[in-house]
Amino acid sequence: MGAFDGAECCDLVGLFLLSQMQHLNIAIGLYRDDCLAMSSLTKRQNQLVLNELHKIYNRNGLKIPGAEANRKVVDFLNVTLDLNSGSFRTYAKEGDTLAYVNRDSNHPPSITRNLPKGINRLLSDTNSTEELFEASAPPYQKALDEAGYKHKLSYQPRAEEEQVGASGKNRKRKVTWFNPPFSSNCTTNIPKVFMAIIAECFPPGHIPVSYTHLTLPT
Repeated sequence: MGAFDGAECCDLVGLFLLSQMQHLNIAIGLYRDDCLAMSSLTKRQNQLVLNELHKIYNRNGLKIPGAEANRKVVDFLNVTLDLNSGSFRTYAKEGDTLAYVNRDSNHPPSITRNLPKGINRLLSDTNSTEELFEASAPPYQKALDEAGYKHKLSYQPRAEEEQVGASGKNRKRKVTWFNPPFSSNCTTNIPKVFMAIIAECFPPGHIPVSYTHLTLPT
């Protein structure tokens, strides 16, 4: 990890390892270098499965430091899962400092407008009850306040039909989107200039025989 293609390499290695675990009688998932497995086996059987996992990793020149079997509560990614109570809540590593882009920073308005809503959605989705949400929200609310946002975080559980997802089909349109980089300091109408270049280089009915690299004015 750390290289430009580190995440992609990690995904490929993870898929390769998962292919060697298919014979194990457990449900197992992997996100980058974080792995979580769930089973209804006995404690002894779970320990034997963990031993087999160690063998699989060792055969591939890898190790699983800190792996444990038979845990009822586990921190995975940004969620704490609790099988004892059947609940889940937001998890953050000790010492982590939350910081968000300032509301008045030079970012696209769509970013600063939707950032508080995204944080609200994240907290609502990673807490199974309003009580757990309220317990997790204070540091996130503090970070939003310090960044200049006026949004008040509130628990918003997803509707059942929203969790399942829409069943409609996505229509494919023959559209090429042009998204110029945003800067509030830029006074040039870049989309207008870009469309003028397109109109000049590719008039109606034009059949291109080669491609031209264009650099937009700033």
